[in-house]
Amino acid sequence: MNRSNNWPLVLTLAGLFAFVCVVVVGQVSTQNEKDPANNYEQSPSAENAKGHEQAKKESHFDFRQFFMSNVHRTGWGQYEKYRERSLFSKSPRGYELADQDPRFDYEQFIKDVGAADKLTVGQYHPRSMLVTKQSGVTQAKFPVIDWHTHVVTQTAEECIEIMDRNNVAAVVIQNNANGPYVDYLMENYVEKYPGRFLIGGGPSWENLTSPDFAETAAIELEELHRAGVFDIGETGDHAGRGFGEYFNGVKPNDPRLDPIWAKWAELHFVPHLHIAQPRTFYQRIDARAEWLHDLPRLPLRTALYYHDAWSYDEMVEMTNSMLARHPDTIVVMAHLYNSSSDLGQLSKWMDTYPNMYLDFGIRTAPIGRQPYTARSFFIKYQDRIVYGSDGGLADFKWVRDWRLFETEDEYFPINQEQFDAGAYPVTQWMIYGLHLPDEVLEKLYYKNALKLLEWRAETGNFPMAEAVKKQIKEMLQASMRKS
Repeated sequence: MNRSNNWPLVLTLAGLFAFVCVVVVGQVSTQNEKDPANNYEQSPSAENAKGHEQAKKESHFDFRQFFMSNVHRTGWGQYEKYRERSLFSKSPRGYELADQDPRFDYEQFIKDVGAADKLTVGQYHPRSMLVTKQSGVTQAKFPVIDWHTHVVTQTAEECIEIMDRNNVAAVVIQNNANGPYVDYLMENYVEKYPGRFLIGGGPSWENLTSPDFAETAAIELEELHRAGVFDIGETGDHAGRGFGEYFNGVKPNDPRLDPIWAKWAELHFVPHLHIAQPRTFYQRIDARAEWLHDLPRLPLRTALYYHDAWSYDEMVEMTNSMLARHPDTIVVMAHLYNSSSDLGQLSKWMDTYPNMYLDFGIRTAPIGRQPYTARSFFIKYQDRIVYGSDGGLADFKWVRDWRLFETEDEYFPINQEQFDAGAYPVTQWMIYGLHLPDEVLEKLYYKNALKLLEWRAETGNFPMAEAVKKQIKEMLQASMRKS
Protein backbone atom coordinates (compact mmCIF):
# COMPACT_ATOMS: atom_id res chain seq x y z
CA MET A 1 0.00 0.00 0.00
CA ASN A 2 1.28 3.50 -0.86
CA ARG A 3 1.31 5.33 2.50
CA SER A 4 2.07 8.69 0.92
CA ASN A 5 -1.50 8.82 -0.41
CA ASN A 6 -2.84 8.92 3.21
CA TRP A 7 -1.25 12.27 4.19
CA PRO A 8 -4.12 14.47 2.92
CA LEU A 9 -6.58 12.48 5.02
CA VAL A 10 -4.37 12.72 8.14
CA LEU A 11 -3.96 16.47 7.77
CA THR A 12 -7.69 16.94 7.24
CA LEU A 13 -8.55 14.97 10.41
CA ALA A 14 -5.92 16.83 12.43
CA GLY A 15 -7.26 20.19 11.33
CA LEU A 16 -10.82 19.17 12.17
CA PHE A 17 -9.73 18.05 15.65
CA ALA A 18 -7.92 21.31 16.32
CA PHE A 19 -10.98 23.31 15.24
CA VAL A 20 -13.24 21.36 17.58
CA CYS A 21 -10.78 21.95 20.52
CA VAL A 22 -10.65 25.67 19.86
CA VAL A 23 -14.45 25.90 19.81
CA VAL A 24 -14.88 23.90 22.99
CA VAL A 25 -12.17 25.80 24.88
CA GLY A 26 -13.59 29.08 23.67
CA GLN A 27 -17.05 28.18 24.91
CA VAL A 28 -15.68 27.10 28.30
CA SER A 29 -13.66 30.29 28.53
CA THR A 30 -16.67 32.39 27.62
CA GLN A 31 -18.77 30.54 30.15
CA ASN A 32 -16.15 31.13 32.85
CA GLU A 33 -15.93 34.83 32.03
CA LYS A 34 -19.70 35.15 32.34
CA ASP A 35 -19.73 33.33 35.69
CA PRO A 36 -18.82 35.90 38.35
CA ALA A 37 -18.11 33.18 40.87
CA ASN A 38 -15.47 31.58 38.66
CA ASN A 39 -13.98 34.94 37.77
CA TYR A 40 -13.81 35.90 41.46
CA GLU A 41 -12.19 32.59 42.33
CA GLN A 42 -9.47 33.10 39.73
CA SER A 43 -8.26 36.35 41.29
CA PRO A 44 -9.53 37.00 44.80
CA SER A 45 -6.73 39.42 45.62
CA ALA A 46 -6.88 43.20 45.53
CA GLU A 47 -4.58 43.22 42.47
CA ASN A 48 -7.45 41.98 40.30
CA ALA A 49 -9.30 45.22 39.59
CA LYS A 50 -12.51 43.65 38.34
CA GLY A 51 -12.80 41.15 41.17
CA HIS A 52 -11.82 43.73 43.76
CA GLU A 53 -14.37 46.25 42.55
CA GLN A 54 -17.07 43.59 42.54
CA ALA A 55 -16.18 42.63 46.12
CA LYS A 56 -16.22 46.29 47.23
CA LYS A 57 -19.65 46.85 45.78
CA GLU A 58 -21.32 43.67 46.94
CA SER A 59 -19.60 42.13 49.93
CA HIS A 60 -20.45 44.70 52.59
CA PHE A 61 -24.13 45.19 51.93
CA ASP A 62 -25.69 43.29 49.04
CA PHE A 63 -25.10 39.89 50.59
CA ARG A 64 -27.84 38.20 48.62
CA GLN A 65 -26.26 38.70 45.20
CA PHE A 66 -22.76 38.16 46.53
CA PHE A 67 -23.46 34.92 48.34
CA MET A 68 -25.80 33.41 45.77
CA SER A 69 -23.83 34.25 42.62
CA ASN A 70 -20.29 34.28 44.01
CA VAL A 71 -19.50 32.78 47.39
CA HIS A 72 -21.83 29.77 47.37
CA ARG A 73 -20.62 28.70 43.93
CA THR A 74 -16.90 29.25 44.50
CA GLY A 75 -16.51 26.76 47.31
CA TRP A 76 -15.54 26.92 50.99
CA GLY A 77 -11.92 27.88 50.36
CA GLN A 78 -12.91 31.03 48.52
CA TYR A 79 -15.52 31.82 51.17
CA GLU A 80 -12.83 31.73 53.83
CA LYS A 81 -10.88 34.36 51.89
CA TYR A 82 -13.94 36.59 51.84
CA ARG A 83 -14.67 36.08 55.51
CA GLU A 84 -11.30 37.57 56.45
CA ARG A 85 -12.52 40.93 55.14
CA SER A 86 -15.76 40.90 57.13
CA LEU A 87 -16.62 41.11 60.81
CA PHE A 88 -19.01 38.17 60.60
CA SER A 89 -18.91 34.44 60.19
CA LYS A 90 -21.41 33.59 57.44
CA SER A 91 -22.83 30.34 56.15
CA PRO A 92 -23.66 30.64 52.42
CA ARG A 93 -26.16 27.79 52.63
CA GLY A 94 -27.72 29.37 55.71
CA TYR A 95 -28.28 32.65 53.87
CA GLU A 96 -29.90 30.79 50.97
CA LEU A 97 -32.29 28.95 53.28
CA ALA A 98 -33.13 32.16 55.17
CA ASP A 99 -33.93 33.91 51.89
CA GLN A 100 -36.36 31.15 50.98
CA ASP A 101 -38.18 31.11 54.36
CA PRO A 102 -41.31 33.32 54.17
CA ARG A 103 -41.37 33.74 57.95
CA PHE A 104 -37.89 35.28 58.01
CA ASP A 105 -37.52 39.03 57.35
CA TYR A 106 -34.55 38.56 55.06
CA GLU A 107 -34.59 42.09 53.71
CA GLN A 108 -34.34 43.70 57.15
CA PHE A 109 -31.79 41.12 58.20
CA ILE A 110 -29.55 41.99 55.27
CA LYS A 111 -29.85 45.71 56.02
CA ASP A 112 -28.91 45.22 59.67
CA VAL A 113 -26.00 42.93 58.91
CA GLY A 114 -24.74 45.38 56.32
CA ALA A 115 -24.95 48.29 58.74
CA ALA A 116 -23.28 46.29 61.52
CA ASP A 117 -20.46 45.28 59.19
CA LYS A 118 -19.66 48.95 58.69
CA LEU A 119 -19.32 49.75 62.40
CA THR A 120 -16.05 51.25 63.56
CA VAL A 121 -14.33 50.00 66.70
CA GLY A 122 -15.41 53.14 68.51
CA GLN A 123 -19.06 52.53 67.66
CA TYR A 124 -19.18 48.96 68.92
CA HIS A 125 -20.46 48.75 72.51
CA PRO A 126 -21.72 45.19 73.10
CA ARG A 127 -23.99 44.33 76.00
CA SER A 128 -23.15 40.95 77.43
CA MET A 129 -25.98 38.43 77.77
CA LEU A 130 -24.02 36.65 80.49
CA VAL A 131 -25.97 36.54 83.76
CA THR A 132 -23.54 36.58 86.69
CA LYS A 133 -23.52 37.36 90.38
CA GLN A 134 -23.80 41.04 91.32
CA SER A 135 -22.41 41.57 94.81
CA GLY A 136 -23.72 45.10 95.29
CA VAL A 137 -20.60 46.36 97.10
CA THR A 138 -20.98 50.06 97.91
CA GLN A 139 -18.10 50.71 100.32
CA ALA A 140 -14.86 49.13 101.42
CA LYS A 141 -15.07 46.28 103.93
CA PHE A 142 -12.33 47.87 106.08
CA PRO A 143 -11.13 51.47 106.46
CA VAL A 144 -8.87 52.61 103.64
CA ILE A 145 -5.85 54.88 103.34
CA ASP A 146 -5.71 55.91 99.67
CA TRP A 147 -2.02 56.42 99.02
CA HIS A 148 -2.40 57.94 95.57
CA THR A 149 -4.76 60.87 94.91
CA HIS A 150 -4.41 64.21 93.17
CA VAL A 151 -6.95 66.47 94.82
CA VAL A 152 -6.82 69.77 92.96
CA THR A 153 -10.24 71.38 92.53
CA GLN A 154 -12.25 69.49 95.17
CA THR A 155 -12.68 71.20 98.53
CA ALA A 156 -11.93 69.38 101.75
CA GLU A 157 -15.66 69.21 102.50
CA GLU A 158 -16.41 67.64 99.11
CA CYS A 159 -13.64 65.12 99.66
CA ILE A 160 -14.83 64.17 103.14
CA GLU A 161 -18.34 63.52 101.86
CA ILE A 162 -17.09 61.09 99.20
CA MET A 163 -14.60 59.50 101.60
CA ASP A 164 -17.24 58.80 104.24
CA ARG A 165 -19.51 57.14 101.67
CA ASN A 166 -16.70 54.75 100.74
CA ASN A 167 -15.22 54.05 104.20
CA VAL A 168 -12.00 55.87 103.29
CA ALA A 169 -10.21 57.06 106.41
CA ALA A 170 -7.47 59.18 104.82
CA VAL A 171 -6.04 60.17 101.46
CA VAL A 172 -2.54 61.22 100.46
CA ILE A 173 -2.55 64.24 98.14
CA GLN A 174 0.41 63.37 95.91
CA ASN A 175 0.87 66.76 94.23
CA ASN A 176 4.62 67.13 94.80
CA ALA A 177 3.91 70.20 96.94
CA ASN A 178 6.56 72.76 97.73
CA GLY A 179 6.77 76.22 99.30
CA PRO A 180 3.52 78.15 99.77
CA TYR A 181 1.51 75.28 98.26
CA VAL A 182 2.37 73.17 101.30
CA ASP A 183 1.02 75.89 103.57
CA TYR A 184 -2.19 76.05 101.53
CA LEU A 185 -2.79 72.29 101.72
CA MET A 186 -2.02 72.24 105.44
CA GLU A 187 -4.44 75.04 106.19
CA ASN A 188 -7.30 73.98 103.96
CA TYR A 189 -7.13 70.18 104.29
CA VAL A 190 -4.79 68.70 106.91
CA GLU A 191 -5.52 71.06 109.81
CA LYS A 192 -9.21 71.34 108.99
CA TYR A 193 -9.76 67.60 109.21
CA PRO A 194 -6.98 65.98 111.27
CA GLY A 195 -6.27 62.40 110.31
CA ARG A 196 -8.06 62.61 106.96
CA PHE A 197 -5.45 64.19 104.67
CA LEU A 198 -1.71 63.68 104.16
CA ILE A 199 0.61 65.58 101.85
CA GLY A 200 3.16 64.43 99.31
CA GLY A 201 5.86 67.01 98.61
CA GLY A 202 9.16 67.38 96.83
CA PRO A 203 12.11 69.63 96.04
CA SER A 204 12.14 72.02 93.08
CA TRP A 205 12.80 69.45 90.37
CA GLU A 206 12.96 72.16 87.72
CA ASN A 207 16.37 73.05 89.18
CA LEU A 208 17.70 69.50 88.92
CA THR A 209 20.33 70.43 86.32
CA SER A 210 21.67 73.32 88.41
CA PRO A 211 25.16 72.77 89.86
CA ASP A 212 23.98 73.39 93.43
CA PHE A 213 20.79 71.28 93.23
CA ALA A 214 21.92 68.71 95.82
CA GLU A 215 22.50 71.42 98.43
CA THR A 216 19.31 73.38 97.77
CA ALA A 217 17.21 70.19 97.55
CA ALA A 218 18.52 69.03 100.92
CA ILE A 219 17.42 72.31 102.47
CA GLU A 220 13.97 72.01 100.85
CA LEU A 221 13.57 68.46 102.11
CA GLU A 222 14.40 69.57 105.64
CA GLU A 223 11.75 72.29 105.34
CA LEU A 224 9.16 69.80 104.08
CA HIS A 225 9.98 67.51 106.98
CA ARG A 226 9.50 70.28 109.54
CA ALA A 227 6.22 71.27 107.88
CA GLY A 228 4.79 67.79 108.45
CA VAL A 229 4.84 66.52 104.86
CA PHE A 230 4.35 62.75 104.75
CA ASP A 231 6.15 61.50 101.65
CA ILE A 232 7.80 62.59 98.41
CA GLY A 233 5.60 62.46 95.38
CA GLU A 234 4.30 61.77 93.07
CA THR A 235 7.51 62.23 91.10
CA GLY A 236 9.71 60.27 88.71
CA ASP A 237 9.82 60.07 84.94
CA HIS A 238 6.63 59.23 83.06
CA ALA A 239 7.87 59.48 79.49
CA GLY A 240 11.55 58.62 79.52
CA ARG A 241 12.76 62.15 78.95
CA GLY A 242 13.96 63.36 82.33
CA PHE A 243 13.50 62.83 86.07
CA GLY A 244 11.11 65.19 87.79
CA GLU A 245 8.90 65.52 84.70
CA TYR A 246 10.76 68.49 83.27
CA PHE A 247 12.15 66.76 80.16
CA ASN A 248 15.61 67.63 81.39
CA GLY A 249 17.36 64.52 80.11
CA VAL A 250 18.33 63.41 83.63
CA LYS A 251 18.14 59.64 83.88
CA PRO A 252 16.57 57.91 86.90
CA ASN A 253 20.02 56.66 87.99
CA ASP A 254 21.91 59.90 87.39
CA PRO A 255 24.59 60.40 90.09
CA ARG A 256 23.07 63.81 90.87
CA LEU A 257 20.13 61.94 92.41
CA ASP A 258 22.22 59.84 94.81
CA PRO A 259 22.37 62.48 97.59
CA ILE A 260 18.59 62.96 97.23
CA TRP A 261 17.92 59.25 97.72
CA ALA A 262 20.26 59.28 100.74
CA LYS A 263 18.41 62.28 102.23
CA TRP A 264 15.07 60.53 101.79
CA ALA A 265 16.38 57.62 103.85
CA GLU A 266 17.78 59.94 106.51
CA LEU A 267 14.47 61.77 106.97
CA HIS A 268 12.36 58.61 106.58
CA PHE A 269 10.61 60.13 103.59
CA VAL A 270 9.04 57.48 101.37
CA PRO A 271 9.36 58.55 97.73
CA HIS A 272 6.37 57.71 95.56
CA LEU A 273 7.88 57.16 92.12
CA HIS A 274 6.13 56.92 88.78
CA ILE A 275 8.57 55.27 86.38
CA ALA A 276 7.76 54.75 82.71
CA GLN A 277 4.28 53.72 81.53
CA PRO A 278 2.51 50.40 80.95
CA ARG A 279 4.04 48.42 78.12
CA THR A 280 0.86 48.82 76.11
CA PHE A 281 1.60 52.56 75.77
CA TYR A 282 4.76 51.72 73.82
CA GLN A 283 2.78 50.07 71.00
CA ARG A 284 2.21 51.49 67.58
CA ILE A 285 -1.38 52.69 67.11
CA ASP A 286 -2.70 50.09 64.69
CA ALA A 287 -5.00 47.07 64.49
CA ARG A 288 -2.78 45.04 66.84
CA ALA A 289 -2.59 47.64 69.62
CA GLU A 290 -4.03 46.69 72.98
CA TRP A 291 -5.99 49.38 74.87
CA LEU A 292 -6.49 51.17 71.55
CA HIS A 293 -9.07 53.61 72.92
CA ASP A 294 -6.54 55.11 75.35
CA LEU A 295 -3.34 55.36 73.31
CA PRO A 296 -4.10 58.69 71.54
CA ARG A 297 -5.42 60.35 74.74
CA LEU A 298 -2.24 62.02 76.07
CA PRO A 299 0.39 61.68 73.33
CA LEU A 300 3.35 62.64 75.51
CA ARG A 301 2.46 59.87 77.98
CA THR A 302 0.35 57.30 76.16
CA ALA A 303 1.80 57.25 72.62
CA LEU A 304 5.39 56.44 73.53
CA TYR A 305 6.04 54.45 70.35
CA TYR A 306 6.49 57.80 68.65
CA HIS A 307 8.91 59.21 71.25
CA ASP A 308 12.63 59.54 70.91
CA ALA A 309 13.03 58.53 74.54
CA TRP A 310 14.27 55.78 76.83
CA SER A 311 12.38 52.53 76.57
CA TYR A 312 10.42 50.88 79.37
CA ASP A 313 13.15 48.31 79.94
CA GLU A 314 15.86 50.97 80.04
CA MET A 315 13.97 53.06 82.59
CA VAL A 316 13.25 50.11 84.87
CA GLU A 317 16.85 48.93 84.67
CA MET A 318 18.11 52.39 85.65
CA THR A 319 15.65 52.68 88.54
CA ASN A 320 16.47 49.20 89.79
CA SER A 321 20.12 50.19 89.97
CA MET A 322 19.12 53.01 92.35
CA LEU A 323 17.16 50.57 94.50
CA ALA A 324 20.30 48.45 94.74
CA ARG A 325 22.54 51.44 95.53
CA HIS A 326 20.19 52.74 98.26
CA PRO A 327 18.87 49.73 100.20
CA ASP A 328 17.92 51.95 103.17
CA THR A 329 15.56 54.06 101.09
CA ILE A 330 12.05 52.62 101.09
CA VAL A 331 10.35 53.40 97.79
CA VAL A 332 6.71 52.99 96.76
CA MET A 333 6.46 52.37 93.02
CA ALA A 334 3.30 53.92 91.63
CA HIS A 335 0.95 51.89 89.45
CA LEU A 336 2.48 48.51 90.37
CA TYR A 337 5.70 49.75 88.75
CA ASN A 338 3.74 49.84 85.49
CA SER A 339 4.38 46.12 85.21
CA SER A 340 0.88 44.80 85.91
CA SER A 341 0.85 43.02 82.54
CA ASP A 342 3.78 40.85 83.64
CA LEU A 343 3.39 39.92 87.28
CA GLY A 344 6.00 37.19 86.92
CA GLN A 345 8.69 39.75 86.14
CA LEU A 346 7.39 42.08 88.82
CA SER A 347 7.68 39.23 91.33
CA LYS A 348 11.38 38.84 90.49
CA TRP A 349 11.97 42.53 91.17
CA MET A 350 10.04 42.35 94.45
CA ASP A 351 12.20 39.42 95.52
CA THR A 352 15.40 41.22 94.50
CA TYR A 353 14.69 44.61 96.11
CA PRO A 354 13.16 44.28 99.60
CA ASN A 355 13.04 48.09 99.91
CA MET A 356 10.49 48.29 97.11
CA TYR A 357 6.79 48.66 97.85
CA LEU A 358 3.98 48.94 95.31
CA ASP A 359 1.03 51.27 94.97
CA PHE A 360 -1.97 49.74 93.18
CA GLY A 361 -2.61 53.04 91.40
CA ILE A 362 -5.60 52.47 89.09
CA ARG A 363 -4.32 49.25 87.55
CA THR A 364 -7.80 47.77 87.84
CA ALA A 365 -8.03 46.69 84.21
CA PRO A 366 -4.89 44.57 83.82
CA ILE A 367 -5.23 43.08 87.32
CA GLY A 368 -8.91 42.29 86.88
CA ARG A 369 -8.43 40.27 83.72
CA GLN A 370 -5.95 37.85 85.37
CA PRO A 371 -7.73 37.06 88.64
CA TYR A 372 -5.89 33.83 89.48
CA THR A 373 -2.37 35.15 88.93
CA ALA A 374 -3.21 38.51 90.50
CA ARG A 375 -4.75 36.93 93.59
CA SER A 376 -1.63 34.84 94.15
CA PHE A 377 0.55 37.92 93.67
CA PHE A 378 -1.38 40.03 96.18
CA ILE A 379 -1.31 37.24 98.73
CA LYS A 380 2.43 36.61 98.29
CA TYR A 381 3.36 40.31 98.62
CA GLN A 382 0.57 41.25 101.02
CA ASP A 383 3.00 43.13 103.30
CA ARG A 384 4.34 45.46 100.60
CA ILE A 385 1.37 46.72 98.56
CA VAL A 386 -0.61 49.84 99.43
CA TYR A 387 -3.88 50.90 97.87
CA GLY A 388 -4.06 53.93 95.58
CA SER A 389 -6.74 55.16 93.20
CA ASP A 390 -5.01 58.07 91.37
CA GLY A 391 -6.66 61.33 90.29
CA GLY A 392 -9.46 63.18 92.02
CA LEU A 393 -11.83 61.45 94.42
CA ALA A 394 -14.75 59.65 92.77
CA ASP A 395 -17.26 57.05 93.93
CA PHE A 396 -17.13 54.91 90.80
CA LYS A 397 -13.36 54.33 91.01
CA TRP A 398 -13.42 53.29 94.63
CA VAL A 399 -16.55 51.09 94.39
CA ARG A 400 -15.10 49.36 91.34
CA ASP A 401 -11.91 48.57 93.23
CA TRP A 402 -13.72 47.32 96.34
CA ARG A 403 -15.62 44.97 94.03
CA LEU A 404 -12.36 43.87 92.41
CA PHE A 405 -10.58 43.10 95.67
CA GLU A 406 -13.42 41.76 97.81
CA THR A 407 -15.80 39.78 95.59
CA GLU A 408 -16.00 36.77 93.30
CA ASP A 409 -18.02 38.74 90.75
CA GLU A 410 -17.29 37.83 87.16
CA TYR A 411 -17.14 39.72 83.89
CA PHE A 412 -18.03 43.23 85.02
CA PRO A 413 -17.04 46.58 83.49
CA ILE A 414 -14.31 48.86 84.75
CA ASN A 415 -16.71 51.79 84.51
CA GLN A 416 -20.29 50.76 85.25
CA GLU A 417 -21.76 54.19 84.44
CA GLN A 418 -20.03 54.27 81.09
CA PHE A 419 -21.18 50.73 80.40
CA ASP A 420 -24.81 51.49 81.30
CA ALA A 421 -24.74 54.52 79.01
CA GLY A 422 -23.70 52.35 76.05
CA ALA A 423 -20.33 54.08 75.77
CA TYR A 424 -18.00 51.34 77.01
CA PRO A 425 -15.09 50.88 74.56
CA VAL A 426 -14.90 47.38 73.13
CA THR A 427 -11.11 47.67 73.46
CA GLN A 428 -11.49 48.01 77.24
CA TRP A 429 -11.71 44.71 79.12
CA MET A 430 -14.27 43.30 81.45
CA ILE A 431 -12.77 42.18 84.76
CA TYR A 432 -13.15 39.57 87.52
CA GLY A 433 -13.05 39.79 91.32
CA LEU A 434 -10.01 38.53 93.26
CA HIS A 435 -11.88 37.70 96.50
CA LEU A 436 -8.84 38.43 98.66
CA PRO A 437 -8.76 37.06 102.24
CA ASP A 438 -9.63 39.55 104.99
CA GLU A 439 -6.11 39.65 106.39
CA VAL A 440 -4.80 40.62 102.93
CA LEU A 441 -7.51 43.23 102.46
CA GLU A 442 -6.68 44.87 105.79
CA LYS A 443 -3.01 45.16 104.88
CA LEU A 444 -3.77 46.47 101.40
CA TYR A 445 -6.36 48.96 102.62
CA TYR A 446 -4.65 50.46 105.66
CA LYS A 447 -2.17 48.37 107.66
CA ASN A 448 0.74 48.64 105.22
CA ALA A 449 0.21 52.39 104.90
CA LEU A 450 0.11 52.75 108.68
CA LYS A 451 3.42 50.89 108.90
CA LEU A 452 5.03 53.46 106.60
CA LEU A 453 3.38 56.34 108.47
CA GLU A 454 4.90 55.08 111.69
CA TRP A 455 8.32 54.79 110.02
CA ARG A 456 8.03 58.41 108.90
CA ALA A 457 6.99 59.47 112.43
CA GLU A 458 10.19 58.01 113.92
CA THR A 459 12.08 61.11 112.75
CA GLY A 460 9.57 63.53 114.30
CA ASN A 461 7.45 66.43 113.02
CA PHE A 462 4.64 64.13 112.02
CA PRO A 463 1.67 64.18 114.42
CA MET A 464 -0.58 63.15 111.53
CA ALA A 465 0.44 59.53 112.03
CA GLU A 466 -1.37 59.37 115.37
CA ALA A 467 -4.33 61.29 113.94
CA VAL A 468 -4.71 58.78 111.10
CA LYS A 469 -4.43 55.83 113.49
CA LYS A 470 -7.15 57.38 115.64
CA GLN A 471 -9.38 57.81 112.59
CA ILE A 472 -8.85 54.18 111.57
CA LYS A 473 -9.68 52.98 115.09
CA GLU A 474 -12.91 55.00 115.20
CA MET A 475 -14.03 53.68 111.84
CA LEU A 476 -13.31 50.09 112.84
CA GLN A 477 -15.30 50.51 116.04
CA ALA A 478 -18.21 52.06 114.12
CA SER A 479 -18.14 49.13 111.71
CA MET A 480 -18.25 46.63 114.57
CA ARG A 481 -21.25 48.41 116.09
CA LYS A 482 -23.11 48.19 112.78
CA SER A 483 -22.44 44.48 112.43
